[in-house]
Amino acid sequence: VYSCAYWQDGSTLEEAQRDKLDLVCRKLGLKEGDRLLDVGCGWGSMAIHAARHHGARVTGITLSREQAAHARKRIAEEGLTDRIEIRVQDYRDVLPQALGSARTGDTPPGPYDAISSIGMAEHV
Repeated sequence: VYSCAYWQDGSTLEEAQRDKLDLVCRKLGLKEGDRLLDVGCGWGSMAIHAARHHGARVTGITLSREQAAHARKRIAEEGLTDRIEIRVQDYRDVLPQALGSARTGDTPPGPYDAISSIGMAEHV
């Protein structure tokens, strides 16, 4: 079993997972209408949480067609298809566009207000 979570005293795995997602959203300062890019979105948990609880519009990217299909199914069941898009796409193809020229300061950053990536870096 593989999982990362935000454990507090007496937390169950389910509570720790929810708390992790909420902590990330709070640290990103997500608010209604913000555009979030979720890199390595997996089964869609972060996208669903950010859209449902923080009002974000989310683009999730994953390399796994199976994960994308499962995430899309969950999103449809939650009634969030108008707020979340899941793409099968390599993060290396989307990050330059997402970041724009933010590093140089020449132009405003790309089309996202925030970028999240939970438990993906160790797979790169």
